[in-house]
Amino acid sequence: MKFYLRVEGVNLGNFVFDTQDLSTVRGGSLLLLDSMERLQSSELPASLCPVSTGASSGLFAFDADSRTLAETVREAVKSFLSRDEALRHATFVVDVLAAQSDFVTTRESLLAANRWRQMKAPSVAVPSLNSKTGVEACDIDHVRPGLEPGPGGNPVSRSAYIRREYGREQRQGFYHRETGVDNLPPFVNDFGELTEDQSRGNLHHKMAVIYLDGNGFGAIQNELCQSEEDQRRFNQTIKSLRSKLLQKLLQATVGKPEWTTSAGQHRMETLLSACGKSRRIDCRWPG
Repeated sequence: MKFYLRVEGVNLGNFVFDTQDLSTVRGGSLLLLDSMERLQSSELPASLCPVSTGASSGLFAFDADSRTLAETVREAVKSFLSRDEALRHATFVVDVLAAQSDFVTTRESLLAANRWRQMKAPSVAVPSLNSKTGVEACDIDHVRPGLEPGPGGNPVSRSAYIRREYGREQRQGFYHRETGVDNLPPFVNDFGELTEDQSRGNLHHKMAVIYLDGNGFGAIQNELCQSEEDQRRFNQTIKSLRSKLLQKLLQATVGKPEWTTSAGQHRMETLLSACGKSRRIDCRWPG
């Protein structure tokens, strides 16, 4: 029998936008972006064939002899997400459904099941409780216990620590991975470096924000994606167009004086949005 599995990272306000630290925000965003690839590379009891994967969600097809066996796949996915050192600090919902004759009905039923499960789940992932007393709150998210050394020696939570380190590590690799463009310069580390340019007069410490939203995508998919293959082509097309957009943006800006700091760093920062359907690009706009 054919089944579909839908998994989605939810409650992103507690994994991406719960801090003002840029590296932590970037790290949470990119971990969700990578989560579906990490899932596919894991050892599961069934081969999950991707139909559509976004920044924090994925729709997969797989075969199982019964509903009971399909549930074991769902449990295996949940287990992987709860054991992964980074992803276990996020909250995910996972549901499976037997394929119906109408693909759109199946897809929307899975989305509804995910939303219902989200409403019943905690909004903050707490992988383990800590028995220590007198632990300070995290200096970055101000909610979780501070158990790791953070910036300036202040304690940070394990969640913030992992996200921040991943964000710092992936700051340079994101653009190459998304576009395939080689020999890129280093990118700025923070908003200060992004905007600092006293030669630009009143544009010093100013930035432009490009917000690309996915409003209306649900209606477009309902109209155009009437089958699994339609959905797969739609997903591939969106990813290809997104890559081309970033490629052209890099080609138009890399090496230009107004986009380059005195240290040779490129003035650009890309973040995922809370809905997982769009990008926010912060950049030093030529003045």
